[in-house]
Amino acid sequence: MLVQEYEKKLKKNQHHLYQHQHLFSGIGRKIETITDDQIQNCFINIPQEWGISDEDSEAAAKFLKFQITHIDDIILELEKIFKA
Repeated sequence: MLVQEYEKKLKKNQHHLYQHQHLFSGIGRKIETITDDQIQNCFINIPQEWGISDEDSEAAAKFLKFQITHIDDIILELEKIFKA
């Protein structure tokens, strides 16, 4: 009887933890592994006919770096939007 009560409470706690697990934590961890070199490589060899200036490429790379630096803040905002 005591073991059954313990298992019941344990299962309830695990369910509670699962429900409140950060929805975007895995994505955030992956994003944080992106390096500056990887970002820069995204903007190498862009065809000239696309009409993207060097300034635009630099601005886009800078923007991505900023977003990655602030990924925790972005995740918190997403969590507010998507929380059940």
